[in-house]
Amino acid sequence: MVQSYAEPNFRNHLLGGIRYAAGRTKADCRPEAGYTTLYNGSTTGWSQSGPGSFANSDATLNSVGGMGLFWHSAKQFTSYSLKLDWKLTGDSNSGVFVGFPNPGGDPFVAVNQGYEVQIDATDAADRTTGAIYTFK
Repeated sequence: MVQSYAEPNFRNHLLGGIRYAAGRTKADCRPEAGYTTLYNGSTTGWSQSGPGSFANSDATLNSVGGMGLFWHSAKQFTSYSLKLDWKLTGDSNSGVFVGFPNPGGDPFVAVNQGYEVQIDATDAADRTTGAIYTFK
């Protein structure tokens, strides 16, 4: 992990966190220009597939049990850059699937035909947060 400290973007990220924690700067969470907001506190345009559910409260989605998939069904994107905020609680494990066809009622369509950007605190290099699951 020492290599990370040599990366300018990583150092800037750490510095921003330190400045925010020290009260020297305010967080700017406004969307960047050129991006389309997919989730703004409303689940309009989203569909549930598979077991489990998603609670929508205070402009936050929380997954509840099961291998469910909550996917943006209002519009298909073929070329995009995705930015999102996420938070794990306890020993959670999650991910964001991209590049899959309409799953209908089967969340494994995303698993088998898309790519998962992993969100997990595991130490396995090919399965840690930010990794394309099993690809590194």
